[in-house]
Amino acid sequence: VRPHPKELMSAANKAIICLLFVTVTRSDEIWREGEVFEISVQSNGSYSVIVAGELWLQSSASLNALFANGQWNALLLKGTRRWNGSTPGLGFFSALDLSFQTTNSDGAISMVNTFRYHKDYDLFLFETLFPQGAKGMAQSKPGEDDSNTRNIKVFSHARDSRQVNRIGEFWSSGVTSTRFPSFDFSNETKLHTLGYAEWHGRFSADSNSYGIGLQFFKGGTEGGPLVLFDTAGEVDRKQSHAIVISSFNNFKHAIGSKVIATSSHTAGLVFGLQSYITEVQAGFMLQFGMSGSTHGVSAAVESWGEKLRSLYGTTRISPDLDPTNTKLGYWTDNGAYYDGSYWSKNPKAVPQDVLVEVKQMLDRMKVPIAYIQLDPWWYPNDDHGGCTEWVPQEKFFPKGLPWLRDQLGIPLLLYANYFSVNNTYMKRNQFDFIDSLNFQLTYARGPIANVVPEQSYKFYDYIMSKHQSMGAFEVDFLDFQFLLFSQLQQHVNWSEMWMKGMADAALKHNVSMQLCMELPNDLLQSVLFPAITNARASEDDFPTAGNRWNIAMTAMLMRALDIGPFFDDIWTRADQPGNPYGQSSNDIRLRTFVSALSGGPVGISDGANLTDAELIMRSCREDGVLLKPSRPVVPLDAHFMPANQGGVTAGNIWNTHSQVPIFNCMLIPFMHD
Repeated sequence: VRPHPKELMSAANKAIICLLFVTVTRSDEIWREGEVFEISVQSNGSYSVIVAGELWLQSSASLNALFANGQWNALLLKGTRRWNGSTPGLGFFSALDLSFQTTNSDGAISMVNTFRYHKDYDLFLFETLFPQGAKGMAQSKPGEDDSNTRNIKVFSHARDSRQVNRIGEFWSSGVTSTRFPSFDFSNETKLHTLGYAEWHGRFSADSNSYGIGLQFFKGGTEGGPLVLFDTAGEVDRKQSHAIVISSFNNFKHAIGSKVIATSSHTAGLVFGLQSYITEVQAGFMLQFGMSGSTHGVSAAVESWGEKLRSLYGTTRISPDLDPTNTKLGYWTDNGAYYDGSYWSKNPKAVPQDVLVEVKQMLDRMKVPIAYIQLDPWWYPNDDHGGCTEWVPQEKFFPKGLPWLRDQLGIPLLLYANYFSVNNTYMKRNQFDFIDSLNFQLTYARGPIANVVPEQSYKFYDYIMSKHQSMGAFEVDFLDFQFLLFSQLQQHVNWSEMWMKGMADAALKHNVSMQLCMELPNDLLQSVLFPAITNARASEDDFPTAGNRWNIAMTAMLMRALDIGPFFDDIWTRADQPGNPYGQSSNDIRLRTFVSALSGGPVGISDGANLTDAELIMRSCREDGVLLKPSRPVVPLDAHFMPANQGGVTAGNIWNTHSQVPIFNCMLIPFMHD
């Protein structure tokens, strides 16, 4: 066993100890680093992850392959190189290169897999570099009926033996063309006994899962970080090891996947480039990170997020420019009293006048809202739900949005989703658009359009410049706006370029952004964009919506990335006569409580003169500033543990804290059956 650096007793003994190291280390080990956990690499290119002296993960030679030139290629190790370097944000690192070449003589491809260890952050990076690029990497196309890529959404509770499957709305890749890192998942490995948790699907919540042995793990294009943790022993033991694995660049295309055993390779857990990408250019590099903690799942996720943000120097827009995340607001989206269906059912009602009345009544009740959100009903849409022009409908706002803002005395949060294939900007030849796949889905009832990525900044700068009344911006249907566009899935950086244009335009106009219907990789990608400060953490909430308030697991991911989790708008009274749903709401106080503890936005959506002022004012000061914990709520680690190891078997227990001048810490537990 290699001696730990802390065991080196004195400088005078260094030479002797180095000689001892050579004698006690296996002769084929060429690199070993780490503190919370260690990674050991052998001269044949195999590697292992060792936690507290126990082998957790082991690579498999049969998984070491590359899909390029239209086929799977075996990789031949050509050489190794140890080196050191430094990078902004993370500082010094030690590294080991493994240089490979495909074994086929015709069109051989070079590839370099690098292990990088940043000691100051106890962070490992796995990098795959293509010095000359590679072609023919796609194994299928978005929209094809391919059992290898079809997305099956699994909904299950880790402690529930029932498993409910349904076909998702999209075709999303669950297969990789590269496999670094990759780990053996045969029956002999510890992967079958480790606990796991993953974020997956719409709102980074739609199909999250946790359990034992990757039981319900899905990964793929709709997936996010994966946590592996030790379930042996008591939950309250002094050391509880957990590691987090995720993409660290090319966030929309770097995925994890569970590979089924075949005649050519073992079953495995692999990480790599998703299989819709057609080619990569010379110098392309894919990066995954692995970070750990001895204090359990929550601490591991928090530490992982800090390291990812350190790498990119992530900052968020000033709170002074972020009313959504810092002050009480009023919402008109799905589930609100005045959502789009209200105006359809009440055609004589004029939204601009109704919203002015709402604000006046809230003022009289001393409920200090700081902005009003307008959902997609505010602009014209086509039959497919696509925006034809990002301007107010004249019948709804005959006096215009500037007049409305002046009457309200507060800014507007303006919503945007996808665009129509017959939008005004394309008809005028102002901007170029790409069309989506032609699917009949829940909302997009036919093809929709998006501006081409290279024109994204110019386009969003143009449309935002027309609305000086805007104080914040929401982009919705982000899963649709990626998974329905084959071009964004087949070309590296196209999706990132599209989002960067939008986010940079928002930053130029000093408005913060909310992400909605986002995938976990959208949250990871947000570390690149200061304008993004908050995101939805649940499906749309509406009367009798059930337990959509249960946002703690999603909030854990957002908290690590410095994103405010938004539960959704809330009613503050159960009975709201004249609402478009014809129903009363339930768990009013519970939903208000969750909103306040979320650490993100709080938005009410009552009908005029129906707000419970006493209840909602418990969430904010008299000036509208939200009274929130210092960090968003997260579930206790016991939430993820099996029942026989002290796990929570019923209800939910969350915790957070508030740092205030008088007290060091306040623990806020929460339980609901």
